[in-house]
Amino acid sequence: MTEQQLLKEALENQRKKSLAEALPLACETLLKTDDYRTFSIAGNVLDKTWIRMSPIFQYRRFEKVIYNLFWPRIGSIENIEKQLKKPYEDGIFWDSMCWIRSIQRIGSFNPKLYRYFEEIGNLSEPELAKLPRELKGRAIEIKNQKLTPSENFRNTLDSFLTGDAMMELSYTCYSLDSASILMNAVVMDDEIDRKDGVACVNNLLSTNRSKRVRKYVLHRLISERFSFDKKDYLSFIKSAAKGIESESEYEILKNMAKPFTADHPEIKEALKEARTNLAIEKFQRETIRKSPIVKEVMRQYGHRR
Repeated sequence: MTEQQLLKEALENQRKKSLAEALPLACETLLKTDDYRTFSIAGNVLDKTWIRMSPIFQYRRFEKVIYNLFWPRIGSIENIEKQLKKPYEDGIFWDSMCWIRSIQRIGSFNPKLYRYFEEIGNLSEPELAKLPRELKGRAIEIKNQKLTPSENFRNTLDSFLTGDAMMELSYTCYSLDSASILMNAVVMDDEIDRKDGVACVNNLLSTNRSKRVRKYVLHRLISERFSFDKKDYLSFIKSAAKGIESESEYEILKNMAKPFTADHPEIKEALKEARTNLAIEKFQRETIRKSPIVKEVMRQYGHRR
């Protein structure tokens, strides 16, 4: 089997086999392949492994592995400037940029790059608007650290095109204050168009890893159910089933789904999917956190320069 086939098989068999077993292959593939499709699949394996690591003992340490895997694809700030002249021509480069921007301790690994992000964050709104989200996202995040949650929200809306802003808000919403501001804007339909707000909430429920934020958003959706069209509300249930994190979240999800299970078979299927995804989440989290393979990967790839 090819590298791509082996990695796809690992992603498709998460209920029974730990992704930790495919992690070394994913790392080597990310370093060596020039095929964008294979690179993307390897990145998916890495992502689904990284997000399930212990936040205390593994997740932050793994940032050095991420840096060592993806910074060689970028190489230098000069290369970033060259790529800006032909954005998205090199998919592997911009995917790598997206990974690098996700590293919270980037200043420890590359102080020059951190200063570069800071400089970007101080550009005018018209200049920022021209930059790819994969680059300016980290710059805006650094700038937002000095702002209040309300200012943070406003600055994100002003710094990105609408679709990109919705993605950023859903990815960077990790406090209850931020979640409250976001949900108020979605429900009130004043600062965010309803269609965009629904897309933002769906992406948050599908991808956000903060259990507190996810549960808060689900409770808000229950209490303000009649603020949304039925079609949009059903989409929230499906998205929550996809990104489910805990048993307590499943109990909230059942309450959300209760009024619709009789007339909407797809909601029954969503609840079944939620149970399956929750089982996968538990199995992967437990096996990844205990895996000696993860420790070996951190030793092997976390000390490269």
